[in-house]
Amino acid sequence: MNFKKFQNIRNNRGFTTTIVLIIFGIILLSYLGVDLQNSSASPIIKKNFTYVIGQAKNLWTNFLREPTLASVHIFKEWFLALASMPKN
Repeated sequence: MNFKKFQNIRNNRGFTTTIVLIIFGIILLSYLGVDLQNSSASPIIKKNFTYVIGQAKNLWTNFLREPTLASVHIFKEWFLALASMPKN
């Protein structure tokens, strides 16, 4: 088997798992009698989602962005230094 093909299959596993979980979630909600169309039209649900999304953006912007970007930068520098080391 071609290594590149195998790597593409491995990378798509998370996407496939997500799709399967979404389908199972919709089936479960349907089994429980939840009407997604009417639920999504509810002003209270829209208000709650707007609030949660706003708080998540606030959390990212004010608390998580800088430490995450600094960690990514440190990891990138460490990885590049490790990759440039001579192999024995």
